[in-house]
Amino acid sequence: MARIKRHDTRRLWRRSREEKRRLSEGGGGTARQQTSEAVDDQSDSDLKVSLEDLTADEIDRAYHCVIHFDEVYGSLLLKEKEIRDNIEKLCQLKASVEEKIANLKVVIRSPDSQSIKKVKAAMRTSSEIQESIISLEQDLTRVRLNQTVAEANYSSCARVVNEDVNGLGDDLLFGFIGHVFR
Repeated sequence: MARIKRHDTRRLWRRSREEKRRLSEGGGGTARQQTSEAVDDQSDSDLKVSLEDLTADEIDRAYHCVIHFDEVYGSLLLKEKEIRDNIEKLCQLKASVEEKIANLKVVIRSPDSQSIKKVKAAMRTSSEIQESIISLEQDLTRVRLNQTVAEANYSSCARVVNEDVNGLGDDLLFGFIGHVFR
C-alpha cells in the first residue's frame, strides 16, 4: 500500500500511447490554436470603451496621459540607457580586475603575505563590482517594467481618447485641441 502511494504521483506525468502518438504526429497544437482564438476574441471585446461609464476626470486623465506619454517614456528610455552604460563600464572594470588577479596568480611563485593580501583585495573588489552589476540589472528590470506599464497605460488611454474623439465626430488632432480648450 505504501509503495502504491509513494509511486502514484509518477503516473500523473506519464502519457498514454495514444497521446504520445498524437503529439508526435503534430496533432497536439489544436487546443492551443483554439485558446489563442478565444483570447483574441476576448481582447477585441476589451478594446471597446464605454464612455458612459467614465467620468470627466477619467477622460481628462486619459488625454493627459496620451499628451505626456512621450515625456514619460523618453525619461524611462534615458534611464535605461544610463543604466546600460553603467553596467557596461562595470563589466569592463570587472574584466580588468579579474585579469589583474590572473596575472598576480601567474607571477607569484612563492606566495608571501603581501602577495596574498593583493590577491584577496582584488578578489574582494571583483565581488563588490559583481554586486553592483547585479543591483544595476535589477534597476534595469524595474525600468523595463515601468516602460511596459507606461505602454499599457498609454494604450488604454489612447482607446478612451479615440472613442471620445469619434463620439465628437472630429479628427483626432482637432479632438485633442478641442478637449484642451474646453
